Amino acid sequence: MKKTPPKERIPSGYERPSLSSLLIYYIRILLLGFVYMVLVHLFLSPDGLLYRVAVWVWAVSFALLWLLYFPIKYWKHRYKLEGDSLYVASGVIYTRFHHIRLPLIQLVSVTRSPLQYLFGVSTLCVCTAGTRTYVCNIPSAKAAMLASLLSPAPGEGSGGLAGGKGGAI
Repeated sequence: MKKTPPKERIPSGYERPSLSSLLIYYIRILLLGFVYMVLVHLFLSPDGLLYRVAVWVWAVSFALLWLLYFPIKYWKHRYKLEGDSLYVASGVIYTRFHHIRLPLIQLVSVTRSPLQYLFGVSTLCVCTAGTRTYVCNIPSAKAAMLASLLSPAPGEGSGGLAGGKGGAI
């Protein structure tokens, strides 16, 4: 009898971003923490009470972000393309579910920060008339493929003058 490997526990076909997104989040918080501590050291006396409070605030917020916020953010962010809809779930305290029908999409863009470029991931931005939804830190090849699938064909969309129905006044 063949054993099949256990599947990742994601509800009904959802995919998660790349695991390198956690590393990107951690590098960002390390850089911000470094800048914060340099500013605290430059502007506050190391012997003062305000300096100690600033260090404790930094330590507690760093620990909370590192141990709770970013792992939860990674585990709750998921997406799937099914039929004529894109489903995106995200959030840390409250989970937001976005259901975007493909005919309603007006703009799709793929962006990369320098850290994302280093790790080979991108952010997919999907815009409709009422919302802008992001799928963060997915592999760049997959982001480009999704962008080509989700992009509206030329001539489709809201119909304005580009739709050919406009005329001279």
